[in-house]
Amino acid sequence: MRYLTVVFLVLFCIQKGASQTFELGGFVGGANVIGDVGSTTYVNPNTLAFGGVFKWNRSQRHSFRFSAIIAKAEGNDADSKEGRRKQRGYSFQNNIKEFSAGLEYTFWEFNLNSGAPAAAPYLYHRNHLFY
Repeated sequence: MRYLTVVFLVLFCIQKGASQTFELGGFVGGANVIGDVGSTTYVNPNTLAFGGVFKWNRSQRHSFRFSAIIAKAEGNDADSKEGRRKQRGYSFQNNIKEFSAGLEYTFWEFNLNSGAPAAAPYLYHRNHLFY
C-alpha cells in the first residue's frame, strides 16, 4: 500500500514551473445528507463523491471555472441515534449530478513566484445545474 501511495503522489503531484492559463483537476471524497431521514451526525460521509474542475485563467484578476460532481446520496433511519427515527424506519437512495460554471474575480494582483507568502481575497459566483 505504501508503494502505491508513493507512486500516486509522484505521478499526480509533479508541477511544471510555468504560467498556468488552463488548470485541470479532479477530486475524490465522501458525501452525506443532513435531513429528515437518516443519521443526525453533521459530518459523517457514508458514500463516495468524485468530480473534476477546469479553470481558465483569463487574466491575473479573473478566471472562468467549470466543475462537475457526481455523488450518491443515501439515508437510513436505522443509522440515526434518535429512537423515533429508528422506529419510523424510512430510507432513501439517489444519485446526484451537479454541473456548475462560474466567474472568479481576485481583488488585487499577486505574484506566486516571489517566494514570499501570498494571499488575496476573491469573489466566486457560480450557477448550478442539478439532476
